[in-house]
Amino acid sequence: MKRFLKHREDLQHQKELRKFERSAAGPAGTLLAYGIDVFHRGTNLTEPGGYRYAMTSCFKKAGNDAIGYTSWPWHFAKPWHNIFEHATPDQLNCFGVPLPGDPFWTEETLSLAQLRYPKWDMSEYS
Repeated sequence: MKRFLKHREDLQHQKELRKFERSAAGPAGTLLAYGIDVFHRGTNLTEPGGYRYAMTSCFKKAGNDAIGYTSWPWHFAKPWHNIFEHATPDQLNCFGVPLPGDPFWTEETLSLAQLRYPKWDMSEYS
């Protein structure tokens, strides 16, 4: 695990997350659906020469037209924070981010967006 974590505080954070850890391991053919609010990692393969196949798909809540059908597993590593930290609401709307006042923005979605992009000035959204 250390090779992926660069700072000591990251290791401490990982240690603290373990108390919330739950296994989702299952037999061949098991389907696991989860959202972007789930921290996940694969379990160890125990069968010599074993394989793990994954199919990435996406889903959205009915009525949320701001989300397209793009699979996001690699986008978290891209510097989206640069856009969120500097763009206007109208510019963000070009990427599908709902405008301030949209029913999408609830206490929960505002909190989660701020958690993902802590330096994003969301004052116009609340």
